[in-house]
Amino acid sequence: MIGKGETHNYPANWKGFKKEIDLLLRNFDPNYKNKIYVTPGLYTDGIIEHPEKYPLLSKKHIAVQKRYISFYLKSQGRVPRGINAKRSVWMLPGAEV
Repeated sequence: MIGKGETHNYPANWKGFKKEIDLLLRNFDPNYKNKIYVTPGLYTDGIIEHPEKYPLLSKKHIAVQKRYISFYLKSQGRVPRGINAKRSVWMLPGAEV
């Protein structure tokens, strides 16, 4: 289990989570990689609406889903826009805050 603020102790099946998160983001917005700002919480509805597409994510609590999406975005080179416990936003490096 990945604790809040930790990114080094990924679950054993992280590769599966990464595939599901990539599918989730692409299904919501095929061009998400070019979006300046991405908010993980906006994508959790897709997991709720289609749990069969995301079997690993759908078994996790919504807070963990958001955390895993954040870890994925960070691994893609995104940086945090700011610190807000209720709404984390990841942006492309060098984007205006």
